[in-house]
Amino acid sequence: MKKILYTFLVVATALAACTKMDAYREDFTDGKEILYTGKADSVKLFPGKNRVMLQWIHAADPKVVSAKVYWNNRTDSAVTTIKRTSGVDTVKLMLNNLPEGNYNFEIITFDADNNRSVIVQKSGTVYGETYQQTLLNRLVRSTVMKTGYAEVQWYRADQDALFTELNFEKASGAQVTMRVLPNEDITQLPDFKAGTRFSFRTAFRPDSLALDTFYTAADFKGVTAEVTSMYLKNAGFPFSAASMANGRFGTLADWTTNAAAKNISGHGGFDNYPGYGTMAFEYWGTPAINNGKIFQTVTLPAGKYSVQLTVESIAYPLPATYLVAAEGNDLPDAANYATSIGYAKLTDGSLNNKTIEAGFTLDTEKTVSIGVVAHMVTGTQNLRIKGFKLFNIAD
Repeated sequence: MKKILYTFLVVATALAACTKMDAYREDFTDGKEILYTGKADSVKLFPGKNRVMLQWIHAADPKVVSAKVYWNNRTDSAVTTIKRTSGVDTVKLMLNNLPEGNYNFEIITFDADNNRSVIVQKSGTVYGETYQQTLLNRLVRSTVMKTGYAEVQWYRADQDALFTELNFEKASGAQVTMRVLPNEDITQLPDFKAGTRFSFRTAFRPDSLALDTFYTAADFKGVTAEVTSMYLKNAGFPFSAASMANGRFGTLADWTTNAAAKNISGHGGFDNYPGYGTMAFEYWGTPAINNGKIFQTVTLPAGKYSVQLTVESIAYPLPATYLVAAEGNDLPDAANYATSIGYAKLTDGSLNNKTIEAGFTLDTEKTVSIGVVAHMVTGTQNLRIKGFKLFNIAD
């Protein structure tokens, strides 16, 4: 009995609703039937840089001929024509030149009689400069030049990073672009050109459906490399002589030696002791060395440098002898060593078999003279040098 009564109430309610709906049609549609077109189905939003693409499908309604998309509370809109086929059609609508921000899009389809569908809404984000400025480039832990290649060690990549794009120049001059994946901690740059820098930037996509890849600003990094053979001749370990005064002393090949340093029978700067060629300043019963200078003049590109000198022996304290790197075609006198762009003082026997260095930085390509200035005018002094090395420092 309860079931019969429930069924009666349901039917009665339905009849009453139909009566109200019919009244609505009479009041607002002049009794005409309301026709709706098939709505956009399975809508996807593909975000991009100052743009989005909306995609949806039409499967059921062959009468749909167009669609209109609204955004910004319907202050902006776009219309696209739809050509239906017998199957399932995919509609794609690209909206360009959109300011960065969040959007709510409304999609309405139409047939040829301007009958419309119900509204389908889709929200999404348009990305731009603000998003891009939040991205951080992957950090380089260290760089080092090895035989035949440069090695780059990385800090851990951002979890959202796609890859890091790296550009460098080979020794042959060829330009190389490569991708470093986030799980790659060490990267080798084959045939990397010593003395140059590589650039790198990291790529991100804000969404798995994103249209565009965003990049950080590019950073530049140098590779610390020995460039001695590129700029210095006869750099030692051992040195060679151009001419000899006797079986031991002579004048260095490839180095400029001023008259003050040639204090042994018109020769000087080369000593064949202790069994191999050294650069030498000798003042012991020989004429004094008044600002003796031995150097090479080279042209160096912009960058950071370290010139290193390895001492063979210093027998007595040196009051005024310096390793010097100076702009121009000559070295300063010993009293003016501080006018150099890089210098280091040679002192006494505590430096024997040790290496000292002088660092300097060039903002632009410049002519630089590298060598030693010695002022030995009292007592007994001598200095023998095993060799020089020049490094371009990573920056």
